[in-house]
This record gives sequence, structure tokens and C-alpha cells, in this order.
Amino acid sequence: MERVKVAISILVLFVVATGPAFAGIGVTPTRQEIRLEPGEESQGSYVVYNGADKPVLVKVSCEDWFKLAKNRQINVTSWLEVEPKEFTLAGHERKEVTYRVKLPEEAVGELVAMIYFGAESTESSMIHTKFGVSLYVRAKGTDFVEGKITDLSIRQVLPDEPSGPYVQTIVTVTNDGNVHLRPRIRTVVNDKKGSTIADISFPYGWPVYPGHSYPYCGYAMKKELEPGKYIVTATVDYGDSKNILTKAIGFTVDRDGKVTKIKKRGGEKR
Repeated sequence: MERVKVAISILVLFVVATGPAFAGIGVTPTRQEIRLEPGEESQGSYVVYNGADKPVLVKVSCEDWFKLAKNRQINVTSWLEVEPKEFTLAGHERKEVTYRVKLPEEAVGELVAMIYFGAESTESSMIHTKFGVSLYVRAKGTDFVEGKITDLSIRQVLPDEPSGPYVQTIVTVTNDGNVHLRPRIRTVVNDKKGSTIADISFPYGWPVYPGHSYPYCGYAMKKELEPGKYIVTATVDYGDSKNILTKAIGFTVDRDGKVTKIKKRGGEKR
């Protein structure tokens, strides 16, 4: 699904037209994840707030965001209801919007919806902002989590290059399960003596969906590697303490700062 490649499931914010007097709306939380038995019902809520001084008209809509092949016949309107679907917020006013989920009996793995809150100025019909929040519903007994590290690489940007110097490590995670992964990733660069040169914690939050891979990037700013041999080790935690993934590669840095992979040093571990 092409849309998944550009999906931001934490927050989707499209600004079409804004003015000094229109600050737009916000919604919290920006993501909710629940786990239900097939056929089970649940409900929850979001809080929508108007950051502007003037009133806005809010219209709510829902879309399927990611769908497994086994769930292709299940439409978001069959399992998710949101109320109210339209309302007006005065300046700086807040309102609770509730949702109700009934997980279909035939659902497998996970259903994912994006709930959009479109805001219009009451003085104009032009849509100013469209704010999306994600809802993940896992089907107990049918869901399984499975991931692997499919690639690990490193590069460095030298001081004479834009934004340099910095070291960048790239960890590609592939999702072989049937629910999304939201991995916590760390890479450590050691020299040949075992001393730690860089310890990089990656930004957290971007998902990788079933059947897809995603290259996550981490940075050590203001860091430059001296000529020599190194090892970079990646650790990926996707929520299962018994299945922490690791992968390591050896590489060299020459006098010009060029990084060259020398050989594979181990692989992913379960």
C-alpha cells in the first residue's frame, strides 16, 4: 500500500490556509492502541481543543489506514463509530469526542483507522487545518509480533560538509508479523579497543506495518571518526523482552574519512 510509505501515524497535520487570527485545532491523545477479543466492544475518547481566538467548525471523518489482505473486506464504518461528527468550538474551548469500537468476529491481526478532525473558520467555508489521530485495534488470539533487522549501515559527514560533522547509523527493520511494530532502537560504535565512540538512541514513534520494511536513522552530532577499525552494534526492542534483536558490522575509516564495511560481524539474535 503506497499510502503506508508516507503515513505518519502519530500525527497528520495538513495546513491549507492560515491567518494570524487562526491557530487551528489540536487533538489528544494522538494515538490509541487497544486489544480486544473478536466480537468484543470498547469505547474511548479524544479531546479536541481550539487554539484560536475565534470559533471554528469541526467535522470528523474516519478512514481505513492499513489493512491486512485477510481484512480487505472489513470497512472502517463497520467497526468504528465517532460522535459527534460535527460541532462548533468557541475560542480556546475544548470538547470530548467519543468513539465506539466493535471488533468484527472475522478480524485477524490488527485493524487501523485514522480519525480526521477538519477545522473551518465560522467566517469562511475554507478548510484551514486537518488533524489526524490513529486508532489501532488488535484481535486477541490472532495477533502475532515478529520482526527482524534486515540491514545495518553507517556513514559520516565531515566538518567541511553541510551540517557536519556527524555520524549516521541506519537500521532497517522488517515486520514479519501481522500487527504494526514501533521499535526502540539503539546503536553503539566501538573502536578496535572496545571503547565506545558513539552511543545513539533513535527517535521513537514511527511504525513499520506488516509486510513492510523501514530504514530508521540515528545521529551522533558533532562527532567525527578517526582513521581506524570500528564495530557498530544495533539493538532493536519491539516490545517483546524475550526477542531483543541485535546485529553488528565491522567497518574501517580511511584518512579521507571514507567509511567501508569490512565484513559481517554476527547477525540478528532472538
